[in-house]
Amino acid sequence: QYQNTGQSGQYGPCQNPHYLSTIDNFTEQRTEQHKALALSAWTERIPRIIINLVLLRKERICMQVRTHSRLLSQWCSGLLYAAAFFMPWWQMGLELSLFSACAVMAVLLWREPARLRALRWPGVALMLFAAWAYCTTWLAPEPSASAYNFFYRCGTYAAMYLLVTWQLRTREQCVHFLSYLLAGAVIVCVIGIYQYFFGGFAGFTMEWVDRERFPLLLRRMYSTLGNPNLLGAYLLMIASVLASFTAIYERGYKRLLTAALLLLILLVLLLTYSRGAWVSMLVVLTVTAIIYDRRVAWGLLAVPAFLWLHHGQITERFISLFHGGDTSVDLRFAFWRSTWQMIGDYWWTGIGWAAFPLVYPRYDYYMQDPSIVIYHAHNLYLTVFAETGIIGFVLYMLAFWGHGVLAWRSYRTSVSHLSRALALGALLAVIGMSINGLFDCNFFHRTVALTFWTLCALQSTLSRLGRR
Repeated sequence: QYQNTGQSGQYGPCQNPHYLSTIDNFTEQRTEQHKALALSAWTERIPRIIINLVLLRKERICMQVRTHSRLLSQWCSGLLYAAAFFMPWWQMGLELSLFSACAVMAVLLWREPARLRALRWPGVALMLFAAWAYCTTWLAPEPSASAYNFFYRCGTYAAMYLLVTWQLRTREQCVHFLSYLLAGAVIVCVIGIYQYFFGGFAGFTMEWVDRERFPLLLRRMYSTLGNPNLLGAYLLMIASVLASFTAIYERGYKRLLTAALLLLILLVLLLTYSRGAWVSMLVVLTVTAIIYDRRVAWGLLAVPAFLWLHHGQITERFISLFHGGDTSVDLRFAFWRSTWQMIGDYWWTGIGWAAFPLVYPRYDYYMQDPSIVIYHAHNLYLTVFAETGIIGFVLYMLAFWGHGVLAWRSYRTSVSHLSRALALGALLAVIGMSINGLFDCNFFHRTVALTFWTLCALQSTLSRLGRR
């Protein structure tokens, strides 16, 4: 315009102040528009950037959680295997492994709450019994001592049951756990054999022998459990599992290995001279012949032949069950009569967990010696009824026989050899301990109770995996 009109005067066309100011204003306007557009674009991108950063961080956190959970799960499995191995022969190792596994499992449950749904109905009954048993500790004459005994015994096998149920999530883990459990049993047998044949007579089992009734019986094997009857009950459960695996695995090195271990267990069981364990083992073999293979019954014919030909202390002790005049048999009848009176007075709530040795002197009509401590009624059912009442007895029997029913169903429906063998072994263990419980209450010992409920938890877990 300035160039055309010639009004620029002495200025050139690009030196006119009006022209330059117009160009500057236009440039500033375009710059401000570009800044506004750029700012609006970044404003729109900021939420997306924040969201992407959050998602990336969340993904990284999830990857770290998965990595850490996998590592923690491996630690928990290793500690659980160690607890199974140390269970019968090293109590300090058991406690350290078990408590460490509980701490790791607490973190895993916080990150994976779905593990809680693995508990089945017999396990729920067992946990309810544990809760009720703890409530009965307040009814005991010494609540603090009763509570300590509860956490030492019932709390330990409840924790082991939950750990096995929540942690073992594959068949390979179940096989490894069972292998460590059987390895611990081999250690117990080796220690027992060394004690029996090389330990001498000093400090041996004179207190477990009626010298007047069995003058030639000098020693009984007890190994790390400290009592021949407790060792017999423990080996009864291990022998039930090994018998089922030997029967179901028809060929190969697995059957040879389980058969060799079974012979070792039966030898040690024989040397315990525990008549209750012997009778229970005969019942286990009879049930195996009925529900699995009747050819097993031919092996039972060796028992009367052995008793006819053998004239040693094994035959003498077995036949004493039917002759009478044995101190231990007479004591058991006296304990049972006194416990029935105790149940009649405390049938609803019981006397309190582990309160039997404190209450029994008031019902002692046989020995009448307060210095002798009686820890249980030498009968599983009477002891549980007396200490926890009708409620605890019903819950305990639901958990006890419920695992037997669960094992029977799994044995009938499972396809794999592993599931059927472990189901049959758990069923035989339940039957054997139910018979053994008629003559003794070996569950007052932590190792025996821990082994039984661990086997039940393992079978329940494996059947759940097979069903899934």
